[in-house]
This record gives sequence, C-alpha cells and structure tokens, in this order.
Amino acid sequence: MWVWLAAARAADTFDSSALLGMGRVGVASADENAALTLNPGLLALEERYDFQGQFRYGPNGSTLFGGSAMDGRTSDQVSGGLAYTGDVADPALGQDDLPGWVLPGTEVENRKRHHDFALGLGFPLAKRHLSVGVGANLGYFDHDRQGTGWLFDGYVGLGARPVDELTLGLAARNFLPLGGEDRPTTYAAGVRLDPKGLPSAEFDATLVPSVDAALPVDLAAGLEVVVGVLSIRGGWRRDAANDVHSAAAGLGLGNPGASLEYGTLLPLSGTFDLDRTVHQISLRFGAPDPIPEP
Repeated sequence: MWVWLAAARAADTFDSSALLGMGRVGVASADENAALTLNPGLLALEERYDFQGQFRYGPNGSTLFGGSAMDGRTSDQVSGGLAYTGDVADPALGQDDLPGWVLPGTEVENRKRHHDFALGLGFPLAKRHLSVGVGANLGYFDHDRQGTGWLFDGYVGLGARPVDELTLGLAARNFLPLGGEDRPTTYAAGVRLDPKGLPSAEFDATLVPSVDAALPVDLAAGLEVVVGVLSIRGGWRRDAANDVHSAAAGLGLGNPGASLEYGTLLPLSGTFDLDRTVHQISLRFGAPDPIPEP
C-alpha cells in the first residue's frame, strides 16, 4: 500500500502546485511560499509580496486546502510569512488504529484531520546573497481513532545565492517535537539552477534518520521550461519511507503578478492505480515591483 500522504503529513511541509509538478522539490526555490516550511532560510533572498491559495485531491480520496502570505519587501532586516493547511484523509487501519475489539460486520471509521499554522522568518545578509531563517508550526489534529490534540515543531534553514543563476539551500525540519504527534526530523539540501534563456532545474536530497532502510533519503529532481506566459514542468521523486518512485508533471499560466498552477504526482512502483495519483491546483498573486522614484 502506498503511504505517500502519511509521509507528506509527517514531514509537515506546505507544497505549491509548481513544486509538486517538479517532483516536490523546493529546498532551493526562493520564489515560492513553500519556503515557509520547506526552508525558511530562503525567505530573505528575494524582495517580494506573494499570496497563494491551493487545493489538492489524492491519493485515495484525501483532500488538502490551504493558503499563505509572504512579505519580503517591507523591511530590509527581516522577511516573513504565514501559512495554513488543512487536510482530511481516510487511510487504511494501521497497527495503532486497531481497536481492542469490534463487533463482527461493524465498520471501523478512521478519518484523520489536520490543521497546521506555520510562521517563517528570514534574515538577509550580504545584500541578500545569503539568508538565515527560522520557522515554527502549531498544529491541531482530530482523528477518529487517536482522538484530538495539539502539536508544535520547529525549522531552521540557510539559503545562498552567490550569482543570480544559482541558489543553494540547507534545512533542518521537525527538530523540536512537542505534543501528541511526533513528525520525523529531516535534514534537507537543495541546488537550483536558473540559467537565462534555458530551463530551470532543481535537485533535492532529504535525510530521514527515522526510516529503517538501506538508503533513508528522499530524492527529487525537476525541470521547468517557460515559454511566454506558459510554464511546463516535469520531475521525478523517490520516497524513502516505502521506496516508491513517482513521476511528476505540471503546467502554469500567468506572470509574476498572477498565475494559475497545476501539478500532479503519479507513483510508478506497484500496480498502476489512478486513486494513488495526487492532483493540486494553486492560485497565486504577487504584488508588482515598486515604481522607481524619478
């Protein structure tokens, strides 16, 4: 059984449709609000206002919705933003979900609900060629089998852009677990290339020490080609928790001021089943650059 959704929720990241279409990269994507949880060290590399709303369907009938806001322009000393995600899933019963006893023929409900509120702050250095960041997540869960509860966790990150065409990212996530759910600590590194006139590319590697596997590392790689107002994306991903490989694809339509994004992730391991596919759409608005004073 494919458990990508459980792994994604455990990682506690805010994904954008654009990054989903590139294999769920993002550790070095400084122009995405996903940096609030993927790597807050990226937040101060760019001066921007950004607002985003999203909806995701799948896998296996689960749904996710959320929004975020980012301000990297008002202050020269700090950049920051807020994000919210909520999701509803009906996963198969796991070992921790099984009741002590049940009447024959009785269906055991196992709906799981999450609400997560994230805050990220980035501090620019070296004229925004370098940035350090911190973040925190406050979550509430409501499960049919495990009841309700609160959880808290923290992130730290580093972003560097030595030249306009190259962005580097490092992040540690979920290293301060408090509350009723223990999301695994992860350590991530990413490299993104944005050569002028050529496709953009990113490669991420995320160490998941809690995974008992020969290679406890999530791997992701993606490409993006921009033709006028159209963005075409593709990618690949390997999740360490279950050694599932997935193909990704996506489209975007718009400009820096407003865009509509779509991304999908299709697992390649095991039996082909459309119910295992993830689909996500995002609507994004960015305030235009300020008009230079005469």
